[in-house]
Amino acid sequence: MSKDKEPILLLAFDEHKVMMQRVTIDEARRVINVGSSSSITNTTSLRDKAMIERAIQKKRIVARVAPERARTVYAEIELPRRESAPVSIDEAELERMITNSIWKLFESERSAVAAALEIPEGETVIVDVHIWEIAINGQTVMNPLTLASGDAVVTLSATFMRESAWQTMQRVFGDAFAFIVEFDSSLAYHTSKQYIEEALIAIVGERRTALYRKDGRRFCYHDGFPWGMERLGNEVRNACGVNEEIVAYVLDTYKRGGGNALMRSVIDRAIHGETQLL
Repeated sequence: MSKDKEPILLLAFDEHKVMMQRVTIDEARRVINVGSSSSITNTTSLRDKAMIERAIQKKRIVARVAPERARTVYAEIELPRRESAPVSIDEAELERMITNSIWKLFESERSAVAAALEIPEGETVIVDVHIWEIAINGQTVMNPLTLASGDAVVTLSATFMRESAWQTMQRVFGDAFAFIVEFDSSLAYHTSKQYIEEALIAIVGERRTALYRKDGRRFCYHDGFPWGMERLGNEVRNACGVNEEIVAYVLDTYKRGGGNALMRSVIDRAIHGETQLL
């Protein structure tokens, strides 16, 4: 019988609330089980409180932070090697490479991130860093230690937040976070990987659309505007004369190629008008 690993607690920090989901991973069957979502409030059940406490103790919390509160930036940082560097990479040099990559990313992105979050630059801090890839002389390597080495390129992500907001999260959850990410950036980044040099990715939310730009070795938040699926749903509802409860069904039928010609024509016009705005 397959056995799940220790569950992960997924916390979604939105603008005014925190939602939680229990995630278990069954490696033998290659299955990820995601539980139902619930809000963390003063009335959270004792069972859920115990699950939160266990996740804190085991450091098994993944935080998804709303774009209004965080920005995750992805970048490829070039690190030319010093002429005096040893022939192969040792642990000390690997640590120096990673530290230099983080510092370069922080210096290059802090100002833009602060402007996007509308906070003072001096209050902008990195709360999470992940190294995704290291390439030596253009070749991706799993373990750069002891390899004969040339110039390196480190692909990493860094999540920025306002220092006071991060301190509030720490007061409640301590250092229990295994991963902190602004989810829209992560989704857009992995979508953009199919493009070699440039891409502009739109992540359409309920009330807001965020734009992310890939430009060579850099990928980050570009811009956004107040338009989303809620508005499109309202247009379809008004055009088709249906109530809120069946708008989702109508749109799903449309996406699957179903529905009669009249219904599809009405939705086509509504979508065309809204996507012209987009």
